Amino acid sequence: MARTGQLHPQWGNGTLDAAVRQCCGPLGAEPFWDDLNYINCLRIALAELEHRLAR
Repeated sequence: MARTGQLHPQWGNGTLDAAVRQCCGPLGAEPFWDDLNYINCLRIALAELEHRLAR
């Protein structure tokens, strides 16, 4: 994209988001902040990230 100014025909703009959308089709909608399961999953992911960064 930086060199040609155009999106790559297969990988789009080079982001992970573009690659996932190309290979996996439409993504589901992100849950709302009142979804307790979603918030708990975020807590788990952030706790793991904190653990890895603290090493």
